[in-house]
Amino acid sequence: MKIHVYISLFIFLAVSACSPTNSDVPPSPAKQPALPAQPVDSSLIKGGVVVGDRITGKVTKTMDASGYTYVSVDVGLDNAVWAVGPQTSIKVGDAVDVAKGSQMKRFRSKTLNKVFEPIYFISSFGSTDAKTSRASSGPASMPTARPASQPSSQPVKALNSKPPKSAPDIPKAKGGYTVSEIYEKSSELTSKSILIRARVVKFNAGIMGKNWLHLRDGTGDVANKTNDLTVTSDSTAAVGQVVLMRGVLATDKDFGAGYKYPVILEQSTLVQE
Repeated sequence: MKIHVYISLFIFLAVSACSPTNSDVPPSPAKQPALPAQPVDSSLIKGGVVVGDRITGKVTKTMDASGYTYVSVDVGLDNAVWAVGPQTSIKVGDAVDVAKGSQMKRFRSKTLNKVFEPIYFISSFGSTDAKTSRASSGPASMPTARPASQPSSQPVKALNSKPPKSAPDIPKAKGGYTVSEIYEKSSELTSKSILIRARVVKFNAGIMGKNWLHLRDGTGDVANKTNDLTVTSDSTAAVGQVVLMRGVLATDKDFGAGYKYPVILEQSTLVQE
């Protein structure tokens, strides 16, 4: 009888030792929480990239904000390019053919609350009517008649050997300088904060982290290139706009890659009049 008891006890212990316990069973992998969906930036507007040096096509979208016109242009091959320039009367379906200007990536319009990726800043959309007229009229005909008289071989005395000094087209700012005065007095104005009122004739945005403007007020000499002042700023302005700006004058500025300026107005800001 004792022998049977010992045998039974031995079998029970052997079976128990071979049975898996909770610690032997590999735990089931924990259920990973689902990753949250990435937020979609509803303000982002994706645009195409210009191939070549011109934006040519039909306007598919247009919107105006703060004196600027934003357009989406279908340039073909399912490529729509966004461009912005001075506010212009332009509508969907109009044809545009303009130089592409300067590309700016992830440009945010605070007024529209939109981010354009990318967008091209252009100086003017031009006249769509003028483009159509030029395209339909064809090349101008060549003149057929000879000039009435041959040019004289005798030298003609110039009426004015020295061009008159031009008067400013735009009133000079009180306490400020004209474009020609800035060039003439550049040595004494270097590193000083100066004021100028002039018209924007060119605007390029986002180059080397700055906006670049060219200002003219009707003074200075075209031949000597003292009629145009280059300005860098964080401010924006439309081509054709008369602005009052204050900045620090620098001379003989060399940015490399051939960009040299005998006179340039830096750290400039728009002044409210």
